[in-house]
Amino acid sequence: MFWRLGFILFNLLYLWTPVWSNSHTVTSSQEIQGSPELTFTSNKPSITIEPTHPADPSFSDFMQKIAHDHGCALISHAFYVLPDETNFPKPAVLTFKYDPKILEELGIPPSKLEIHESAPTAEGFIRLPTTVDETNHTVTATLSELHSAFGVFGTGFAGDTTPPVTTLEINGPQYQDGAGNKTLSATGSQIALSAMDPVVDGRSSGISFVGYWIDIPPDFSTVTPYQGPFSLSEGIHTVSYFSIDRVGNIETIRSTVLRADGTAPTIVLRSPLGGETFTRGKDKIHIDFSVTDNFDPSP
Repeated sequence: MFWRLGFILFNLLYLWTPVWSNSHTVTSSQEIQGSPELTFTSNKPSITIEPTHPADPSFSDFMQKIAHDHGCALISHAFYVLPDETNFPKPAVLTFKYDPKILEELGIPPSKLEIHESAPTAEGFIRLPTTVDETNHTVTATLSELHSAFGVFGTGFAGDTTPPVTTLEINGPQYQDGAGNKTLSATGSQIALSAMDPVVDGRSSGISFVGYWIDIPPDFSTVTPYQGPFSLSEGIHTVSYFSIDRVGNIETIRSTVLRADGTAPTIVLRSPLGGETFTRGKDKIHIDFSVTDNFDPSP
């Protein structure tokens, strides 16, 4: 009797546990607490992981659909696992590492975490059966087919429909002209972006992404993710920037024109001339000079 029970359990485990003769694991370059944020294991050697762009219209629609219609907040980066429509005879294993500090900020318990996959369904996504390990801060799911993007969402979060607000600050020497419409900074000054998600009716999902452009028309395919303060080469530059919160609200793009000056003014002395002599107490010294600057017409 016991051997029959053991045989049944063995077969059940075989049916429900991924088994590969040759397993292949790929990981994301993004890390959480020193470990890859996403680990994907399957029997396919050609799987790749690419971070999604939060402002990519297709992913943004997916994220907003989940957030606004189902009361969820994205608490991870989201990733494309490629190629699409790959099938796995034995289920592949998808494991996200999560940051417990984000859950604490949002008031979401680990038990409310779910992995969602964008998919061509009526809802636009699939909820994957999810296992949460609160000790190791991981969320795991198995799947038999790839569709597109994956992310970890915290359920039970609703009410944030207000876009975040991003502020540009200059850390270092700067000058505002009298009319208040020209900002000059030193080339060594650092340009910093700070984003905040307003608390409205007691709800704020926090910042998911901050991006910017320098001297190019804003386009989500060319945006640079903000990693920290940056400097500008000498010249006149247009810096455009925006941010996105964790439920997919996108800020209207803002732009600021900055003049980065790295050249000292030039002084030309016209009087007295070199070699001239003067008698103390008798001769008057006439001093005449001019100052020019590449950015300031009246330095």
